[in-house]
Amino acid sequence: MRITNELIEQFNACEPGVNTMLELFPNGGEYEEVLAAAKQSDELHGDKGREAFIRMMKRNPKVWLLIEGTKVKDVYHVFNPLTGQHTSCNSLEEAKQTRAQYMQDYLESHKQMFSAAQEIETGNGDTLWNPIDLDKM
Repeated sequence: MRITNELIEQFNACEPGVNTMLELFPNGGEYEEVLAAAKQSDELHGDKGREAFIRMMKRNPKVWLLIEGTKVKDVYHVFNPLTGQHTSCNSLEEAKQTRAQYMQDYLESHKQMFSAAQEIETGNGDTLWNPIDLDKM
């Protein structure tokens, strides 16, 4: 995969990273070359160029799809806010259903946070809100 300066900028690389890329690879470079240069920069300057480069790449999953040997798996991970865990799903449809269930479970467990009130207009023109329990109606 060819890493271009435009690609680096598109993925919100830090300014020193963009400048280093322009200096070392004015016409872009192959992925392994750029990664090796970032590692060498670590050794010479004690910074975290390689780690920053990898973080930048990981923040942009579409880039990984362009790298030779990358495989797209039909596995989806759905976060459950009640447990703090992810559930693996083997299809997009299963992921959608799991997400819908987690949303329903979350709303059910937090229903006390949601309130309703009936508006009552008094004889003198004031308006009152009378809290009601929707579960009992």
